[in-house]
Amino acid sequence: NLNDRRPARPSSDAVRARQACARPSAGRRVLVAASTHDPEEEAIAEAHRLIAARLPGFCTIIAPRHPGRGKGIAEALRAKGFKIALRSAGERPGPETDIYLVDTIGELGTLYALTDIAFVGGSLIEHGGQNPIEATGHGVAVLTGPHWTNFRDIYRALL
Repeated sequence: NLNDRRPARPSSDAVRARQACARPSAGRRVLVAASTHDPEEEAIAEAHRLIAARLPGFCTIIAPRHPGRGKGIAEALRAKGFKIALRSAGERPGPETDIYLVDTIGELGTLYALTDIAFVGGSLIEHGGQNPIEATGHGVAVLTGPHWTNFRDIYRALL
């Protein structure tokens, strides 16, 4: 698995990106939900609602596995009352943003640099999960659902 060869520490590029990206969310606690599949985004949004009730200013970043779904996800979550910033539309998260929807490719390393904990998707549904190695390679604790059979050996090693 090539992801096993990722560095254990964030690169200097990731550190610089963290400093640049953290400005809009300065002082906020952040959860990254990476490589999510339908309908995981709704479950993550409801978890966000529960957490934000106890941690004012809490921000969730969702990076769907298939970025082309971003606009539809944003519309569905806005209909449920969430304040969404959509990356592909050039929207930046502000203090009022509940969920920053990063519907672009190649940014997970930067996103992992913004948090200490991440949910790795494809695991709340019977998809079999997505690879957690990139998250752990950035020193991020990983949350997963019950379906992680695609990466059984990796998850067992993390337990």
